[in-house]
Amino acid sequence: MSKKLIVFIDSGDTLVNEGTEYRNEGSPIVQSCELIDGAKELLLTLKERGYTIELVADIHSLLIILTVSMD
Repeated sequence: MSKKLIVFIDSGDTLVNEGTEYRNEGSPIVQSCELIDGAKELLLTLKERGYTIELVADIHSLLIILTVSMD
């Protein structure tokens, strides 16, 4: 039986520098931000090695898990 390897990762101050987030006034939705150094390379390496990457986000007390597509 083969196993599927899944990496669950948070974005805020893990992949994304929260200090660089830009939102429209009054909106909780991030319009743009900068990645932390090495974050993109880390995700691409995990993908190349066959891992499924799941983004876990706590937005307004809701737990959301998104599958990250890097195609």
